[in-house]
Amino acid sequence: RAKPGDPTLMKLYDDLKKVVELTEDLKKTQEEKKASEVNVGDRCEAVWSEDGKWYTARIDAKDPESKHFSVTFLVYGNAGQVAPENIRPYRHARKSQVRVGMEVRAYYETDGLFYPATVETITSGGLYRVAFRGYNYKVEL
Repeated sequence: RAKPGDPTLMKLYDDLKKVVELTEDLKKTQEEKKASEVNVGDRCEAVWSEDGKWYTARIDAKDPESKHFSVTFLVYGNAGQVAPENIRPYRHARKSQVRVGMEVRAYYETDGLFYPATVETITSGGLYRVAFRGYNYKVEL
């Protein structure tokens, strides 16, 4: 049974503290790398502060001092400030994953926002005909 001050336990404790520090450093580096991969004007994914979920957004500005981003969330048009750890590059869906009948968020060119839609057909040219839910509007993307 180990006793207080046991050299083996003390060494284990010091090693564990180092692992925690290294893990925190790695996490911070990864967050900084993700944030450095996006630029003003880019589409990205950002966390909406109201619900903590990731949404598609556009980067409108970056504060050089705080490193926070000003973004517009493209699903509802809301704007917000986002910390670097809450932003990441946009990930496109793989075409091989899209199926007829799939529920998606489709881009509406007129206002630049995304809306719920259903994939109706996939054309021979590789475009998707989608129907926007709640609207009498269809488009090929």
